[in-house]
Parts: sequence; structure tokens; C-alpha cells
Amino acid sequence: NGVYVSDVSTTDIIKKAAAHTNCNYSVEALLENDWLYTLDDQKPLRVLVRTKQGRAGRVDVSLELKTDKGEAYKNFTTTARPGRMTDTIEFHMGLEPGFYKARLYVEKDGLTEKAFNVGCEPTAIVSPRDAQDDFEAFWKDTRKQLDAVAPNFRRTLIPERSNDVRRTYRIDMISFGGVPIRGWLVEPVKEGKYPVRVAFNGYNSMPWPEDPSANPNRIDFTTSAREQGISEFFPPVKDWATRGISSKETYYYRGAYMDCVRAMEFVQTLPKADLSNVWAEGGSQGGAFTLVTAALMPDLFKCIVPMVPFLSDFPDYLEMENWPSSAIFSVWEKEGITREEGLKVLSYFDVKNFAKYIKCPTLMCFGLQDNICPPHTNFGGYNLISGPDKFYKGFPLSGHDIHNQEPRLSEERNKFLQKYMFNNQ
Repeated sequence: NGVYVSDVSTTDIIKKAAAHTNCNYSVEALLENDWLYTLDDQKPLRVLVRTKQGRAGRVDVSLELKTDKGEAYKNFTTTARPGRMTDTIEFHMGLEPGFYKARLYVEKDGLTEKAFNVGCEPTAIVSPRDAQDDFEAFWKDTRKQLDAVAPNFRRTLIPERSNDVRRTYRIDMISFGGVPIRGWLVEPVKEGKYPVRVAFNGYNSMPWPEDPSANPNRIDFTTSAREQGISEFFPPVKDWATRGISSKETYYYRGAYMDCVRAMEFVQTLPKADLSNVWAEGGSQGGAFTLVTAALMPDLFKCIVPMVPFLSDFPDYLEMENWPSSAIFSVWEKEGITREEGLKVLSYFDVKNFAKYIKCPTLMCFGLQDNICPPHTNFGGYNLISGPDKFYKGFPLSGHDIHNQEPRLSEERNKFLQKYMFNNQ
């Protein structure tokens, strides 16, 4: 049962695995300051160096820092003296505002390494608006076209998801361009006025209706944009990030953003909805939908909780991660679109260009290790929100899936909602 190695890449992988196994040292960056540093009082990065067996002498430990675009930034090497057990060393990084890819490593008797992200003063990151002169006119015209489409709201009771506390309905409606979309409504049986929670869907996610036995004193409305989740009416081609990207008139997210507006128009028709107490939330694409909808309907929301928002700061985003960059570049090349032309189209849909219209209190949550929607792009929009009550919470060990990776997320979200949604109730 041996392994036949026939190519260099496989050989390198096996050698690297063996090096990790045989190395007599381990390195661990101590989690302090949540790996988010300030300019005024920038603490050093402390690293614990361990020997795995016997007495060890001096060993060089290196720290390599790159920008979040993968550009070389700084390199450090210092000497550890772990003796029989351990030693703690420090790296004074001297970071500027931004996020960085860090790699700790020891090359002695093999290789051991750890990779992670760190950040510094994220609210000082500068990603200027690049909205075109007709940005507002374009979205006013798009709203006008949506208004010309009769919504034809319809509700269908789902008996198996209903009880004496709350009832669940599938909501069907017609959105921009005559496209059908759906949502799940869970509302109390008892008459009265109730606060409303709206949840926007993540990319290619399948939302389910909320538990009718939970949260008996609120309305929950969960919606999916066109051709995603519960709004799939036929097997979709899951190319939403690039569909129609050659023109602002045809790009998928023109209709998808209007789907969010139409969903909120449905909420406004609910007799039991307390429209002075509405909040929205969502992760990734849903985070983008949350921010954009709050910008397009700035007087509707009492507060919002966008998490790891997608579709933000395209000029930088496209230089950071493989997706959606590679897919977008492929379409541009195929259709003969220059980078300048492509970014001009994307500027109409960039979250950061909507941010200044957001008025309500905002809590943005992000994962420091996110390589899908990197933190830099999250702050591209966040830093341009004009409302005075905005907050962020970073989770240092979490990546993109903070819902499942971060147990403190619910606690932070609930503290924010308690202050801004329920402080007078």
C-alpha cells in the first residue's frame, strides 16, 4: 500500500508534512488584544516557543508579514531559548492601519509554522467612495421601475410549522422585472403590534422559517433574493456574482437589491407589525443586503446587524482573494471589458457607495480570519456609514462562518439589540 509520487507538487506536500512531524519545536502566537492593535499603544505580539523533546538550545523564530493583498510588508527574526521546556518571545510589529497575513515559523530540524491574520486600527482604513455621478439617479430610476411592478403579495399557511403561539406562512410576491420571489413569515396569533426581525439570505443559502414556539412576541420575516434559497423556481445557474456584469442595467444585483426592497414593502403591509421597531440582519451576501436596504430605505429600520458583509470595496476586494475575483476577471476577459470599465459597473453595487445613506444604529460583526469577505472589505463600507451610532465586533479566531465558529456572536448581537431595539420596552 505504498504511495507512488509522480509529480513535484505531491513530493513537496509529503516533504512538508514530514518536516512538520519531525521538527523539534512548536510556535504559538498568544491571543492577546484579539490580535487587533492600535496606533497609540501597540502591544507586541508574544509567541510561545516549545521544545518537543529533551533539552534545546537557541533557535531562531521568524515572523513574516504580508498585506491582505499578499504584498511583502515586514520580516522579523528573533532568538528563543526554550531550554528544557518553553520560552516566550516578543515581536514589535509597528503596524499601520490595515489587516495583515502573518506567518510564524521555525526552520531547524524540519519546519514548523503557523499562519493567521492580525489587524491594526481598522477604522482608519481609507477606501474612498467611487460612486458615479449618476449613482443616485440610477437607483431612483430602478426604484421607479420596481414601483411599476404590482407586488401581488400572497400568503400560504404552513400548518406543520404553525401552532397556537405563532403561525408560519410562505409569502409569494413579484419583484423587479416581473421576477417571483418568496419569504417565510412567522407571526404571533394573538392580536397586537409586534417588533419585526428581517433576515436576508446569504449567497446560495437555504433559509428556513423560524421556530413558531420561540420568540412569541415578535414577527420574523426571512427572505431569499431571486433564484436563491426559497426563491428557486427551477434549478439555477449559480453564477450570481458575475451574471449580467457587463452593464449596470443587467447585473444580477440590480434586481436582487430590489428584491430586498420589495420584501420590506411586504413587511410594511402587515397589520401586526410595529413599524417603529424593525431591525434587519444577515451574513455575507445577507450582510450586504442588510446594509444596502438600510441605505435605500433609511427611515424604516431602528437598527441593523450586518455580519461579514459581501460586495464591498470592489477595487481592493478583487486584489485579495481568488473568489469572486477569478470568476469576474474571466468574464471581463471573455467579453473584452477592461478593469476600469468593469469597476465602473461594480461601483453602482458596491456597499461602500451606499454607506453614507445609512442613518440607523449599526453593529457590524466580522471574522479576523475570514478569507471569503476579508475584514478590509468589511471596513471599506463600515467606515463610510454616516450615522453616529455604529459599532464593530471582531472575532479573532473566526473565519467567514462566524455563526457556527463564534459562540460569543449571539451575546454581542443581543446586547446591541437590547440597547437599540428594546431599551424602552
